[in-house]
Amino acid sequence: MKSNESIVLDFASSGKKVSAKIVYVTPRKPRDNEVLIKVSFCGICGSDFAMANNSGKRYQGVFQLPLVPGHEFSGVIVEKGKTVSREWEIGEPVISEETIGCGMCNYCKVGKFHFCTNSKKIGFTIPGAYTQYVTVSVNRLWSIKSITDVFGKSLGLKLGALIQPYSIPYSAIFDGSRNNWKPGKNILVLGCGPIGFAAADLCFVAGAARVVVVEKDSEKIKKFKKFSAKIVSELPTNKFDYIIDSTGDFELIKKSVSIAAPFGTLISLSRTSKKIELDTENFARQNLCFYSIDGNSLLETYPNIIQLMAANRLSGKMIIDQVVSLQKAKTILEKQRKGKGKILIGFEGK
Repeated sequence: MKSNESIVLDFASSGKKVSAKIVYVTPRKPRDNEVLIKVSFCGICGSDFAMANNSGKRYQGVFQLPLVPGHEFSGVIVEKGKTVSREWEIGEPVISEETIGCGMCNYCKVGKFHFCTNSKKIGFTIPGAYTQYVTVSVNRLWSIKSITDVFGKSLGLKLGALIQPYSIPYSAIFDGSRNNWKPGKNILVLGCGPIGFAAADLCFVAGAARVVVVEKDSEKIKKFKKFSAKIVSELPTNKFDYIIDSTGDFELIKKSVSIAAPFGTLISLSRTSKKIELDTENFARQNLCFYSIDGNSLLETYPNIIQLMAANRLSGKMIIDQVVSLQKAKTILEKQRKGKGKILIGFEGK
């Protein structure tokens, strides 16, 4: 197969600054249990901006340069390994989870793939999807044919590239081992970037009584004015059962604790190298719970989100900000232009 254009992140000659280059990479032929995917769309994640900005503290030990980033992607199967089952067909629209566990350790056996010490992470430790073709294992591959059947190929594949961002808040909010979600709760989400938007969207369809999102960016407020959640620019004063942070703004997080209802839950979906001081006395008196999450950690996360998306229950289309070329994506990473929603790299046009 011919070489294909890819974005590669690597250290510049100084050894400190990270540079983004467009190079031609020959796709690796799939091994027995792998498929070759022709990438349709790939989202630019906050972690990609961090890697391009050499923000090592936030993702220390997670990524290895040089690297082709990109883990929020969709595409179609164009080649299969020898032992890939018949259920996977050439031309089938698919997505893949970014973490591929060993499948044998205790964490993998209970679906906690992110804690597998022998895992491989697409776009972090092995080549990702900032490229026209990517080779991945079928172990964590999912069909999104149900989505493309409903929305058509182009929009369906765009929505497929959003499954991974939705998987983060889904696991954090609905993981029964740490949480006891019930419909009828009042929800406050801090920040309306892609992760915050997905968190609010999921809470709304899961039966929340009220979902309020705090967002200071006036352009985002305008963009999402038709969103099912109420978007405000200032922290409310009434009480909330769940406070979900996607900003990493430690001052906003500290202030939000004061409006947590008794027995309330605070969930951190953000990553920041800054230390946050919280009043543990208030936590004790109010019986509050605080936890965070790294990636998605439930076996049923992806298939459930795919079903919700195929049933047109989610507002994913609204979060798509723009679809850009690989060359434009390189500039966006270099200039750290994060946009007002999810930016997708399109390999099949807009």
